[in-house]
Amino acid sequence: MSPVVKNVVLLGGQGSLGTHVLEALVKSKKFTVTVVSRKESDAAFDASQKVIKIDYTLDSLAQAFEGQDAVVSTIGAGDQKLLVDAAVKAGVKRFIPSEFGSNTTNKQGQEMCPLYKPKVEVVEYLQSKSKEHPDFTWTAIMCGAFYGPSLPHLLRRVGEADEADGSACLDWCLRMGVGAIDLKKHTAIIWDDGNKRWSATNMATIGQSVVGVLTHLAETKNRYVRIQSFSASQNEVLAVLEHVSGKTWPRGHADALKEAAEGREKLAKGDWTGVYQTILGALMNSHVDCGCDLGKDGPLDNELLGLPEESLQQTTEAVFHEMNAE
Repeated sequence: MSPVVKNVVLLGGQGSLGTHVLEALVKSKKFTVTVVSRKESDAAFDASQKVIKIDYTLDSLAQAFEGQDAVVSTIGAGDQKLLVDAAVKAGVKRFIPSEFGSNTTNKQGQEMCPLYKPKVEVVEYLQSKSKEHPDFTWTAIMCGAFYGPSLPHLLRRVGEADEADGSACLDWCLRMGVGAIDLKKHTAIIWDDGNKRWSATNMATIGQSVVGVLTHLAETKNRYVRIQSFSASQNEVLAVLEHVSGKTWPRGHADALKEAAEGREKLAKGDWTGVYQTILGALMNSHVDCGCDLGKDGPLDNELLGLPEESLQQTTEAVFHEMNAE
């Protein structure tokens, strides 16, 4: 008989993705959810939500994970191996790392975007630990770009988001005018020809996918799952925005490979604003397949995980109206 997950720990529950994962876990009414946060964090949660604040050391994390069936991480890749060690030490059954993005195993994508490789290294570490400890298992969720209406605190300054290593890039672009489409000024910068397709998943749906994994342990054991709300191109997104706004948007153009190279130079100098250029370069360049259209890499797991059917048009219209109502 397959094990059942009842107790779940979430790390990063205050972040832009973590809030959606927390909401999905709680609303499912299938789990007892505990949020683990750093001692110095001033993040606020609902009074009914159990929160443990600790130093991020192996012993303190392992103690926090005691009695937990699953650990879900939505924090940056830098802490992942420590979290894995703590989960193994505590006897956790399932670990969901902070993967949440495109196909990071794609070699061309790794060259384009330096943040791919650390995520691959985390999964390789999980694979080694699951071999050493057969009762310890993992699932990594590929979801493409973050998309869709979301909580107001998403509208923070670029660089403040603390989870998923910048995978929310497209969401930022739609909302903040970073790089591609500016919903406030109604302008667009089209990268290359604008026809490159990429996967995108509404953030609430990513939260639901975590619930789906934790209720389908056998089917998702020790593997990547691939999900998307839809696949799209820049030109398709812009067409919806022009339709809903009733006007043609002024547009410019950018060279995706040049932008990505500039982003890598920034990252090499410690300037993390370059992450957005490298992710957008991987998503939107017309020359290299970087693993961003997940349906091309294998079957999607939407049906298995019980995810809703969604459309680019409805979601983009909702984002537009949300932003322009402020």
